[in-house]
Amino acid sequence: MIQGPTHSFSTTSRLVCWVSENEQKLHQMFNQLRERFRNCSRTDVVSENSIEVRIDLIPDPESFLQKIHAAYAIKRFRADFTGPNPIDADEIFQKPMSYYCQQLGADKGNVSVVGPSLDEDAVTEVTKSTAATGNKASARIQNTQGGRTIPISLKAQAKTITIPHDAEDEEILRRIQLAYKEVRE
Repeated sequence: MIQGPTHSFSTTSRLVCWVSENEQKLHQMFNQLRERFRNCSRTDVVSENSIEVRIDLIPDPESFLQKIHAAYAIKRFRADFTGPNPIDADEIFQKPMSYYCQQLGADKGNVSVVGPSLDEDAVTEVTKSTAATGNKASARIQNTQGGRTIPISLKAQAKTITIPHDAEDEEILRRIQLAYKEVRE
């Protein structure tokens, strides 16, 4: 783990989190940072426009996507969604599902699709959007023709960046935005 005058942050479009050597310290540092950035939810612009500020983890989709790209076939794909209006939602899944969620008065949901060989590019795009909105995804893939299907999942391993301890908030947010862009693209 990182030692010395640096800390590691995890990010979504709305979140920052510290990474630590042990679980207890991780939660303490996360809560400290959450309080530091919670002030943005107390601004006049946020309250006057009824904007929800969430502080949450974003999973790094890289390992999941490597398995998707290496697979012979994607047999099943499941993705979670939230509503209303997730930031930076994709057009084919998160936006319409967010609208659906909102119309039903729901907070979240999921969709599962099954087929002989799902479109890898579409699965990739939905996975990136799902990760970028802080949601979960899973799949059943077949690594060889006629082989057994195996489950894989987009785990809560957070996207991380390293930032000097004395970094200003503007530098922290710039690096967070860059990390978020990496997840999204």
